[in-house]
Order: sequence, then C-alpha cells, then structure tokens
Amino acid sequence: MSILNSNICYLFIIFVFLIFAFERKKQVIISDKKTKNLCKLEILCAVFLYTALMFVIAKLNGVLSCGFHFMDDKETYTLGKDIQNMGFLEATMGIIKGDMGRRFRYLYWIIRMAEIKLFGDNFTLWHITMTLLTGINMSLCYIYARKRECPVWIACAVPVVIYGGSQFTVAFMLGPQENWGLFLFSFAMIFMVDYLKTRKIRYFIGLVIFTVLTAGIKESFILMLPVLILMTINYEINYLGYNKENWIKNILASIKRNIVYFVITI
Repeated sequence: MSILNSNICYLFIIFVFLIFAFERKKQVIISDKKTKNLCKLEILCAVFLYTALMFVIAKLNGVLSCGFHFMDDKETYTLGKDIQNMGFLEATMGIIKGDMGRRFRYLYWIIRMAEIKLFGDNFTLWHITMTLLTGINMSLCYIYARKRECPVWIACAVPVVIYGGSQFTVAFMLGPQENWGLFLFSFAMIFMVDYLKTRKIRYFIGLVIFTVLTAGIKESFILMLPVLILMTINYEINYLGYNKENWIKNILASIKRNIVYFVITI
C-alpha cells in the first residue's frame, strides 16, 4: 500500500493552504505579540485541517475499510478471548507481566487491551481511531513548533518531515506503538515549553506525567527522554535571556532551575 506515493499531492495542497491562510491572518491569530501565544482559532484550524487530511488519504486508499491485517492484528482475537475468560484487569496484568521480562512497554498493553475491549473485531473503528490519532499528532507537532515561535511555514513543515517517507505507512497500522508514543511525547514537549515560559506548577505536572507515560509506551522512546533535557537547556539559553558569553554558566543555571524534572527523567 503506497499511501504516500498516491496521495502526496493532497499533503502539499494542505501544506500550501496552511502557509497562505495563516500568514494572511498572522496579526489576528497571534493575539499576544509579547509572548506570541497561540490563539484557540489557530489551534482548532490546525487540528481540523490535519485530521481532515488524514481522513482524505485514508478514505482514498481504502484504509478505513481494509479490515484485518495478519501481521498486526492476529493477537486481537486471542487477547479478546482472554478478556472474556479472565476479565479486563486480570488479562491486562497477565500480558504485562509476561512481556516485562523481554520488553518495557506496559502502557502499550494497557492501551491495546482497552482498544480490544472497546472495539473488539470492528476494525473500521480501529482504523478510524488510528487515523484520528495521526491527524492529532500532526497538529500537535505544528502547535509545538508555533509555541517555539517558529514561522508558520516551518511549523507546517514539521509534521511533514516527521511523517513524510516510508514511515508514513506506520500511521495507518494498528500494531506499532509509534503513533501513541508520538502523541505522548508531543504533549510532553508542549508542556515543557509552557512550563519554561510561565513556571506554573500545572504545566510542570503535565510535563512530568507525559514524560513518565512516554517512557512506558516503547523502549525506543526512553532514548528520547534525554532529548527533553537538552531541549530544556537549549530553550532557556536561547529564549529566556541567559548570558550567552558563558555557556557553561548557562547550562549549570538551567540544571539548577530544573533539577527536579531532570532527576525524575533520569
């Protein structure tokens, strides 16, 4: 299934539309020039347009009605029977304990078992959920870039860079954990920026929660956690007015200010 090759034109149509639409309304959308916060209109537009784009691609390629995939979905029936025989909680704890000796992805199994409980063998609902998640993920990438005060055209390019290429097919597969992992990691990055800008405790709590959840979705995302530390230091050095002539002092100051989060992440 060459989703990207057959529908790349739709991706760039939306891409160009976003650039011109938001650039024309730039002074209206950015309601606070001092902090350059996103307004709700821009966020809603991003979520709607990226989600609509994903559903167009999924519909044109028959993803929503493609049904069962043996590679990813064979466990749906076996785990569904376990839920029926043992109950949701006992079946979920059993699969997590059995997997912990080889893998560290407890949150993946919680999500997977919840989907099996809710959707059963209705794979249309499975694919609708995954398509919706992909659209939300792309909008979250855009929102993060805008919160980092990137121009609109760069923010539009961020989800294209992340999903563009052969990895785009993963966005419509039911088994891989990458889509859920990106969802959690994107929220962690957004909360990180909000916390560093405002130092409000609610953003710090959100940052910690999504960092911990990201670590439990798949082992490869654990390797991304040091990136959050480096991004925190980089953000403070470049945006919060530290003395750039002494980079060692800048790094130590950032570590001191964020020591609690760094310890939790490590």
